[in-house]
Amino acid sequence: MSDTAVGRLPFGRLLVLAGAVFSTMSTQFLPTGLLPDMAADLDVSEPLVGQLLTIFAITVAVTAWPLALATRRLPRKPLLVVVLALFAVTNLLCALVPEGEAGYAVLVGLRVIGGGLHGLTWGIAIPYTAALVDRRQIARGMTITNSGASLAFLVGMPITAAVGHAFDWRVSFAAMGVVILGLALLTALALPAVAAHGAPGPVSGDAPRDRSLLAVGIVAVTVLFIATGHNTFYAYIVPWTIQAGVDPALVSLVLLGCGVAGFLGLVATALFADRRPRTTFTLMVVLMVAGMLALAGWGSGLLLVVVFAIVWSLGWGGLPAQFNARALHDASPRVRIVTGAVIASAFNLAIAIGGLLGGLVFTGSGVEAVPWWGTAIVALGLVWVLATDRRRARLASKA
Repeated sequence: MSDTAVGRLPFGRLLVLAGAVFSTMSTQFLPTGLLPDMAADLDVSEPLVGQLLTIFAITVAVTAWPLALATRRLPRKPLLVVVLALFAVTNLLCALVPEGEAGYAVLVGLRVIGGGLHGLTWGIAIPYTAALVDRRQIARGMTITNSGASLAFLVGMPITAAVGHAFDWRVSFAAMGVVILGLALLTALALPAVAAHGAPGPVSGDAPRDRSLLAVGIVAVTVLFIATGHNTFYAYIVPWTIQAGVDPALVSLVLLGCGVAGFLGLVATALFADRRPRTTFTLMVVLMVAGMLALAGWGSGLLLVVVFAIVWSLGWGGLPAQFNARALHDASPRVRIVTGAVIASAFNLAIAIGGLLGGLVFTGSGVEAVPWWGTAIVALGLVWVLATDRRRARLASKA
């Protein structure tokens, strides 16, 4: 902790946490880049394969907070190692499912298990980050940890999609299983021990009257709006891109462009969010709305799709880190114990709602209608941010 006292961040340790986030996020969204391949092999529709994201996300939303409370007295480091090892096993088992609808049923069960482990990973990683950095550097610390999520889109999704297209989607799951086993070993070797969270949680003592809990709630609602709109569209980005006139062989380039732009958005967060948090956050949401609206209205052909997707992703890329940074910064110490789980639950509930809504729109009105719905929901999120941001700042803990 002496590093943080003189203003230096423990980059190496934060990068290990980023690796854990990268591995679980890459697995969560792995089906997105392989919807047609998995649908053909499992003999189900593409929207039904898309619901594997919804199932995963619902599990996270339902279990993240209870699991965070149930494990709060366990040492963080060994718990994270065990969670990652179990997560690797679920990936390897996904690679072994049979063809046809029976294989889809097995995948559903494995995605439920993986969702619970993913939510627990976030519940560990976010407070772990707060324990490693000074409170005044939470946004920068969360930027590093959340870089794993950006790298999941920048590296994980394009590579797993390319591998799945070239060989088989099962190979992508198997490869991620091996990567996660390596990260579990790295966690055991490189992360410092962090004490278990033994303080009272927000279900006891004076925490229900803690005003900062309302501030965290405002952030959680913000997450619901913005992430729901994003995922309504992004869960079906591959079939939408193909119908927009992009060669299926070039879809990986679109995903790569989104990933690069998202990473640049994360860099912008690191540079500006600690100094200008409200302005940075609002401008990124505006970029999201602009990019998604342009795709919905004028996205046709590779060039325009890539350009507009970059604008969208520049806005989105830094927001997950800012969601967590805002919540951690606003929360009092007694609320901070489960802040990561609360935001993870909201985020994954948004993924579930977005995946379900996108699937319903896809089935009922065609994939070309999906971005309009996503854009409208993010725009509502922007209105919510503008209406509540000052109140959230007043409710924030000063501890």
